[in-house]
Amino acid sequence: ENFSFNQLKDGNLELTSDFKATSQELIADFGTDKLFTQKIVLTSGLALISYALDSETQRGTIKARVSVQDQVASMSVETTDPNGKKTSGERDVILEGNNIVTTGLSASQFILLQKYIDTQMTTDQVTLLAFNPINLDKPLVKLKVLKLSPVTLQAGKETLQAQRVRVERENFQVQLLSEKGQLLGFVSSTASLAGVTLEDTPDRSGALVKAVVPGSFADQAGLRTGDVITQVAGHEVQDRFDAQNLIRFQDPSQPLTLTIRRGNQTLQIKVKLSGSNLTAYRQDLFPDGFTVVGGA
Repeated sequence: ENFSFNQLKDGNLELTSDFKATSQELIADFGTDKLFTQKIVLTSGLALISYALDSETQRGTIKARVSVQDQVASMSVETTDPNGKKTSGERDVILEGNNIVTTGLSASQFILLQKYIDTQMTTDQVTLLAFNPINLDKPLVKLKVLKLSPVTLQAGKETLQAQRVRVERENFQVQLLSEKGQLLGFVSSTASLAGVTLEDTPDRSGALVKAVVPGSFADQAGLRTGDVITQVAGHEVQDRFDAQNLIRFQDPSQPLTLTIRRGNQTLQIKVKLSGSNLTAYRQDLFPDGFTVVGGA
């Protein structure tokens, strides 16, 4: 993710981001390394004014727009799937206070959240009603924010103390690392269905299980070749990318509920995930990255 955060002449703030794929697998999936762009405009007090997201790949297109007037967010989302089928929808949502924008694991949006933490969070723990501008069905999302003890970062020969805040959302958990109000990076975990090969279904009705390695966690849980994963933790799955993305930021220490279609049956299974730690850092601040020394 490449982003810029600037103050406009009228005093408002503008955050623009470009999301690019770096793995050959993703580039092959989407047919391009350019995944999507977003632009967020806010007041100096971090209240949302407008939001725009655009994506055009071989997996389809997304165009999302939001404008806010008198705390009412007018949302519109237009999509086109790989087969050319178009959908569109609109709705108005009442925003109470400063609804932090959240579409997922996004460093640029974490910068906005860090600013809220530094300027408006007066207690060690708070639950925010965040705003997801691309989800017409569920635009308001709970974020649990908890201040933790500081940690030491090692960047080459330099060491520094970083403030640490845990942020929990229903489909991921992350720890933000900052120094004097500046976001340095974050720590999270990444999970996968190890030993499982997925493919898209022709009608985009789920993720088709093409192979399951004998003895893997998925095999032990009862997942079988030919099953179609239709939901991950209650979230709808249209294709294998959906499934992998929803699984990726689940807590690997907890079993995950999958809803599968097997012939004419709909089943639910709980499967153990494989996981590892994920450390993301500001490349403009740490060209060679950093290591978290204990605590995170």
